[in-house]
Amino acid sequence: MQEKILNLIKTKGPVLPREISKDLGLDSLFTAAHLSELVDQKKLKLSHTKIGGSPVYYLPEQSSRLSRLVDYLNEKDKKAHDFLKEKKIVQDKALSPLFQVAMRNIKDFAVPLKVNKTELFWKYYLVTDQEAVNLIKEILMEREKPKSQPAAETRPAVSEVKPEQPKAVVEKAIVQEKPEKKEQKEPKEEKKQVQKVEKEKGIEKEGPKQKQKKATRTRKKKTALSEDKQKEIEDYEDQKDFAEDIKDKFFEQIKAFCNKKNIKILEVDIIRKEKEIQMTLLVPTTIGDIEYFAKAKSKKRSNDGDLSTTYIQAQSKNMPALYLTPGDISKKAMEMVGKEFKQLIIQKLE
Repeated sequence: MQEKILNLIKTKGPVLPREISKDLGLDSLFTAAHLSELVDQKKLKLSHTKIGGSPVYYLPEQSSRLSRLVDYLNEKDKKAHDFLKEKKIVQDKALSPLFQVAMRNIKDFAVPLKVNKTELFWKYYLVTDQEAVNLIKEILMEREKPKSQPAAETRPAVSEVKPEQPKAVVEKAIVQEKPEKKEQKEPKEEKKQVQKVEKEKGIEKEGPKQKQKKATRTRKKKTALSEDKQKEIEDYEDQKDFAEDIKDKFFEQIKAFCNKKNIKILEVDIIRKEKEIQMTLLVPTTIGDIEYFAKAKSKKRSNDGDLSTTYIQAQSKNMPALYLTPGDISKKAMEMVGKEFKQLIIQKLE
């Protein structure tokens, strides 16, 4: 059976597990077990990018075909991918914080390289190691160039400063400075007296350092408040857009259920309109909020196949599973819950 799977992937890869199950007439649980074994044997590779919550499987020599997964990246990760593809090699510390995070997300396309055990570079996955070495050398040479230029420019400036002033001029300067120092002593004594009087009266003046500290504290508070407000606004806008974009009667039913149970919807993927929806939900529990992978199907009667696909997808994400349906569950499927499908909860929609 594993040979059949490998032959199928050789012609069609990268492929989704459900495509293998369909083409070979296998149960999804058996398919998942075979794929897991082939990955352990390093005969297959598993993508980090997911299509509808599921990774794709491909042969090691099919890496170039992963480019079709770019369309499934979010907007920010897609921009990072295009930037890396164009540059071929980029230095991590030269990137913006947004792109630094994105490079760590697009693991299928960005390969990390450490230079001198300290500096991190990112290589586009189709770039050869030799090409990467040459490009890194160019980047490091360009970085060293600016250091040598200022050193050459500063030399003439140093030679101009060298000539010393005649002694007579220096002596005159010292003579002129002495009476100024004497005149300045009196106001200092007056200041000390004023400070003593103010202390006796219980008046305290703020020094420049104290004022600075206060200013920085108020600035921090203001920035913290503005950031919080900005987050609230962004979250509100996201939720607003999120609700407006999805127009689906079945999703409206799910949304009503989630609102009633105080469940937050984090991600939504409509597989079939008004029939099948995949989600990431934040479910409140006695030990705190927990993220669940949820699949909702608008069926009169769900079977063990429906539960097994939900369970396998949840396992691939290392998340507990939640199956939502307005219909009934077959007897065989109910018997498997808690035995074969651990960490799977069934919830009937009203």
